[in-house]
Formats: sequence, C-alpha cells, structure tokens
Amino acid sequence: MKEHYAAVLQDMDEKERKLEAQLTKIRAARPAILALMEDATHELIQASPSLASSQKYATMGPREAVLDLLSALDHPMDSNWIERKLKIGGVKSNSPDFPSIVKSTLANLKKLGKIERVENGWMLTRHPRVVDHPPVPWVAPTEQQHPLPQ
Repeated sequence: MKEHYAAVLQDMDEKERKLEAQLTKIRAARPAILALMEDATHELIQASPSLASSQKYATMGPREAVLDLLSALDHPMDSNWIERKLKIGGVKSNSPDFPSIVKSTLANLKKLGKIERVENGWMLTRHPRVVDHPPVPWVAPTEQQHPLPQ
C-alpha cells in the first residue's frame, strides 16, 4: 500500500514540476506582452494622427465620454480599450488611478441601464428600460404644504 502512495506522490511531483515550468514561461512572457501592447498603442496613434490630435472628449466628463464613445460603435469594447480611447480623446482626471475611474463609471452607467456588459466588453443597452410614467418634478415644500407647529 505504501508503494501506491509513493507512486501517487511521485506523479504529483512530476505534474507540479511541469506546471511550475509553464508558470515560469508565462511569467517571463508577461512583460514582453505588456511592452508589445504599449508599442501597439503608440503605433495606433502614429498611424492615425487624427487620434493623437483629437481632443474630442477634452470638455466631457468620463460618463459623457463613455456614452459618446460607445454610441459610435456597433460592437462591444472592453474597459481597457475604453480607458485608452478616453485618454487619447482628452478626458482629464485628477485621480492617479484613471482605470478605476473608468471602471466605476461603467458600473454606474450599467446600474442606470444605459450600458450593458456583454461577452466581449461593454456596449450601449440594446433594450433600454421603459419608464411607465414620467418622473414627477420636485417641488420645494412651502409653509402651506407643511405648516410649522405652533
């Protein structure tokens, strides 16, 4: 019986070594892929000067810019590309963590029913919510509506 356990442990050790080797390769490839992504972004800007010089979103906040960007597309776009397009388009933010701003904006727009998360990213809601009744306008209370107790 002890031999069986030893054989199982030996097999597990061998599988672990193979997985560690694969993990090492993946970890080594990661910086190269990130560098290629950065190069591709720069090439995109160089190949399309209108993108580099366009400040289409410079006067918009993240919410308006996301809606404008997604309205111009007929396919989903993932949050990383949305972030890049907004930066290239001139959206400004005081936050040091612009990706978080974009992700929270996407989440808020989803909550409002304006956009939806689909398999390959984000897109405008295909079937917006239908409001059965118009919103009631807010009216400031007056003393006649709510008299103060005497």
